[in-house]
Formats: sequence, structure tokens, C-alpha cells
Amino acid sequence: RKPGMSREDLLKVNLDLIKYFSQQIKLYAPKAVVIVVSNPVDVLTYMTLEFTEFPKERVMGMAGVLDTARMKEVLYKKAERELNKVSVKDIKALVLGTHGDTMVPVLSKTFIGNTNIRFLFGKKDIEDIVEKTKKGGGIIVSYMGTSAYSAPAASVVVMLESIVKDLHRILPASVYVEGEVADWFGFEDVCVGLPVMLGRKGIEDYELVTLNARELRELQKSANHVKKMIELAKKLI
Repeated sequence: RKPGMSREDLLKVNLDLIKYFSQQIKLYAPKAVVIVVSNPVDVLTYMTLEFTEFPKERVMGMAGVLDTARMKEVLYKKAERELNKVSVKDIKALVLGTHGDTMVPVLSKTFIGNTNIRFLFGKKDIEDIVEKTKKGGGIIVSYMGTSAYSAPAASVVVMLESIVKDLHRILPASVYVEGEVADWFGFEDVCVGLPVMLGRKGIEDYELVTLNARELRELQKSANHVKKMIELAKKLI
């Protein structure tokens, strides 16, 4: 990604590449578990499912692990400045939804130690945390002149480790939504960031996380945004 370029701008560029690589994976590695990293990752994860015709459990996108890590970093820096020293290991955060401006930092699940951040920071501070989390990737692009690579690579390793070692870790990933999961969150036939259990078979279970009304609305808005991009992608192929 170049400065001023949105993840959506990358759709036309990356769609043909995803189609080609999906066909090669289907031909030479038909039992593979696929992790999509290219942006817009939620749309391209959906299209990879279409191109490979793999079961939904074996195709996912890397997004939430990276966005959650960025949120933890923002929280850590703010806590270091305004609170007593804290360990990054005591910071719990969760980012769901699309990997983009409509991502959903889930504040009800964000804690430092055992205390929710709403009891630690004021409204403006929390808004700043959310904004910096959403703009983290764009800030890196503006400084480097290209997309980040170290943090995304580290995030993929976290997912791969859980799959290869069969660790059954619950991690946020862009996944296909249908059935019971669709009924729980209120949208379907879309790939969007949700917490899932990753093991040797890929996606082994979905965590039906409880969200407050505002968070659920934001997640549904995020899913609708991805759906519109999927419609565009289908017209481009």
C-alpha cells in the first residue's frame, strides 16, 4: 500500500493475484489451511473461499490479531504516561470487524489487569485510543511509504503456531459467517473478524462473544461495508 491509498484501492490490484494463487493452491495443496494477508483482507478472504472452493474452516484472513496488538500498544503507551507502570501482559483487548476504518475495538472486553478501561480513562482518552487503533496501519504507510510487514508477519506466526501445534487458541480472524454464528451476530454470507479457535484443522470453533448494543451495531455496520466490497469484487472478476 502506498501513501494515500486505502485498503479498498488495493482491491483491483490484488484480486487477480488472489485468483491465481487460489487456483494454484487448489491444484497443488488441496488439503491446505489458507491464511489470507493481502488487503482488503476480509473481501479477499471471501474471494479465496470462492476461488478455492475449500471448506470455510480452512480459509481465514489475518487481521484481528494485528489490530488487537496495535490496540494493546496504544493502551500500554497511554498507561505508562498516565497510570502507574503496567505490564503489557496485563493488557487485554479485542478488535473485531473489518481490517479497516470500520473495525470495532471492543471496549467492553478491554482491560488493564482486572479493570475495564472505562474506569481508568476519560471519554476523550478512550476516543483517542480507538482512533489510533484504527489509523495504525495508515500511520505506518505515511512514515514508511509502504505497508507494514514486521507486525503482520508476527501476527501470521501467532495464527500459524496455533494451527501447526494444534494449540486451540482463541484468536480474532476474518472468517466466513453463516448458521448459528450468523444468527448470533445478525449478518451472514460475509467474511469479517470474529474470535475463533484455531487448531490443526483450521477454524475448529467460533466464540459467540457477548457484545453490548453499540458494539453489535458497529460490527453489523462493519460487515455491511465488507458486503458492498464483495459485490464490487464479484463484478471485477
